[in-house]
Amino acid sequence: MSQQLTPKHTTYTAAELVECGWVARVRAAILKHNNTVCIGTHATIRAATAEKPNVWHDILLPNGSYQLTDVMQCAVVIDMLEGRTPIPESKAKA
Repeated sequence: MSQQLTPKHTTYTAAELVECGWVARVRAAILKHNNTVCIGTHATIRAATAEKPNVWHDILLPNGSYQLTDVMQCAVVIDMLEGRTPIPESKAKA
């Protein structure tokens, strides 16, 4: 008998990352530590520190994931992380 396992690594949409609070937490960390962010390969969000601006690392998403569903979703998240677009309020808080 085989058992269905939920994959640990899943892809996310921008809305899912907003809803779980990830975008707000990461934006606060970016501002606090003066990080820069960009879209990485394979629909990831990457960050670099002020001390090492040319060293980029993928940012960990919930459940051990690194990937969003597509590059357009990455662009939406980047805009929120950089403050170009306001972060919507989570429906769970409303």
